[in-house]
Amino acid sequence: REFARLREADEAKQELRWRKISNAEEALAEREQCLSTEEAARRNAAGEREDSQALMLAKMKKTVEAAAEAAEDGRIQAEQRSQECLAEREKLLKQLHEAEILAARLRDELSQLREENLKQLREASDAQRRFDLLSGDLYRARRSAE
Repeated sequence: REFARLREADEAKQELRWRKISNAEEALAEREQCLSTEEAARRNAAGEREDSQALMLAKMKKTVEAAAEAAEDGRIQAEQRSQECLAEREKLLKQLHEAEILAARLRDELSQLREENLKQLREASDAQRRFDLLSGDLYRARRSAE
């Protein structure tokens, strides 16, 4: 009987040990599950951070591309405006050249008209002197005829 009782006590101790081991294994399994859940949450957070960073990088890339496109459009517009300005400048230079040629012609015509005017003034002055001389001769001839 004592032997049976000792055996029962041994079996109870053994049973208790197995329960403790089983409980420890369950606790360990729960702890590992918590750790793996935490690790998964960390990975998920890191993945979300990476996704967020990737999204931010994609947005920044789009912004940079849009800015580059706007800069290129601005450069093209500036180049077109520059070409338009050059064409306008050439047109104005041509008009200036034509105006200078016209001004030179008008100066030549004015010079010729002045020369003709001076010539006509000299001729008129000479004619007036001849007229005065002839008038004086006529006056003297009438007086001497009287």
